Amino acid sequence: TSNTKTKTSSKQELVKVFYYTLIPGFAIELKDHQKQSRFLQATICLTVLDENIINTLKAYDPIIRNSILDLLSSNKYEDLNHQEGKEKLRKQILLSIKSILESNKENNNEIKAVLFVDYVME
Repeated sequence: TSNTKTKTSSKQELVKVFYYTLIPGFAIELKDHQKQSRFLQATICLTVLDENIINTLKAYDPIIRNSILDLLSSNKYEDLNHQEGKEKLRKQILLSIKSILESNKENNNEIKAVLFVDYVME
């Protein structure tokens, strides 16, 4: 799904941003340091500056989702159970998506942020 919002930058210029949520969300099993099973449920939303990029993201959805699942499952519970771990994961996801689009000769400059709109660990 996608939404539109207008943001004001520090120079008071209006910047239109769009949001694209990867649906369905992600649910994976993580191991903790004691090798016990833990679970992560997350819904990811992308902030983009060009509405047209949303169609590109939809076209590459299976590849993007696979990459995100690989990133999520490569972590341990302790890696993601604090703010620094979530921030690192956000950056990894953003770089992964940009890399996928770049390797397919698609514009990736319009993707600006990864947001977790749902993030539950147990």
